[in-house]
Amino acid sequence: GKFSPSAIAIHPLDGNTYLLASKGKMIVVLSPEKQFKFALHFRKSILRQPEGMFFEADGTLYISNENKKENPANIMRFEMRQFK
Repeated sequence: GKFSPSAIAIHPLDGNTYLLASKGKMIVVLSPEKQFKFALHFRKSILRQPEGMFFEADGTLYISNENKKENPANIMRFEMRQFK
């Protein structure tokens, strides 16, 4: 599949870099040394068109989805323990 990042953010607690890709519906995580750690794939029903993300100081991740005709734009909240 194609990987076209649409957003980047650094986790405030561990320094890992998160790359969000709308195409492929995934997040790629790199260590502070920029080594690949893991990738997360999402179903389209969860992330329709992810375009932005940010972390709160406690590590909570927010991902924004663009608007589609039948679905409103939204911001989804993920607690990082879901990804460990």
